[in-house]
Amino acid sequence: MAGGNDLVGVDVVEPPVLFALQKEGPTIVDGQQLMQDVRVIKTEDEITLVEDTCRIISESATPTSPDKQIPTTQPTSVEDRQRYSSLLCETLNKWSKKDQPDGRKQPFFFRAEIIPFPVVGMTLLTLHQAKEPGLPIESTANGQLDHVVARLHKSATYARGSFEYLRGVIFGDGNQIHILKPDMLGQWTQTAALNDADQVFHAIVQSKRK
Repeated sequence: MAGGNDLVGVDVVEPPVLFALQKEGPTIVDGQQLMQDVRVIKTEDEITLVEDTCRIISESATPTSPDKQIPTTQPTSVEDRQRYSSLLCETLNKWSKKDQPDGRKQPFFFRAEIIPFPVVGMTLLTLHQAKEPGLPIESTANGQLDHVVARLHKSATYARGSFEYLRGVIFGDGNQIHILKPDMLGQWTQTAALNDADQVFHAIVQSKRK
């Protein structure tokens, strides 16, 4: 470490660490206020996570009675699904653009199509490749697709004791990526959109390496 002209700011420090730093020669200064100022600065993704936590997660984590409605288990609205899908596509498109070599145009944009299946309590989101970014589209299922999703729903459900658990499924089909999720708000939050974008993008990157 350099001589005593160096400044080292500390926020919280144990005495042995402080003594060891002082022994090396730098001037130790209070860095707590600086750290507090830095913590105020939030990225868009961090703000999204905080908003989800305040609006949905905290209310669901500590239900006060068995009869109280838990936000994360409530059915989604069109607005919930649109908000999730928009962030999912925006995030994937942003990462895809950054992944392109310098000067190369982004080959396509992700656009989402949403199909609810209220009978089985599931919603299917399909990511299509498009020439331009656009808003999510909500469609109605046909009979054949109803049958397919019912089978996928059955395979995505497993029992433990007297409870049934539903898992989301992400799978590819040519140039399309499908996300089948339970129609519960906890699965369609902004936080879920960021997590699912990470899974989808990781799968795309891995497929390119094969």
